[in-house]
Amino acid sequence: MKLIIFTDAYPYGTGEQYLDNELPYLVEKFEQVTIIPLRETKEMRILPGNVDVLNLHKEVDWSFV
Repeated sequence: MKLIIFTDAYPYGTGEQYLDNELPYLVEKFEQVTIIPLRETKEMRILPGNVDVLNLHKEVDWSFV
């Protein structure tokens, strides 16, 4: 199974620290975990191997909004 997690900024920045504790359990239960942050800052946390980050603000043209 796959899991998609929408976040404010995680894995960027220092907020949403609870995900640092939750991810080790989630990656054991799901084949693939995708994190979709709404914002991005300069530094990204180190993530387990089966976690992808999809930066929608970079990959989608939001100019129509």
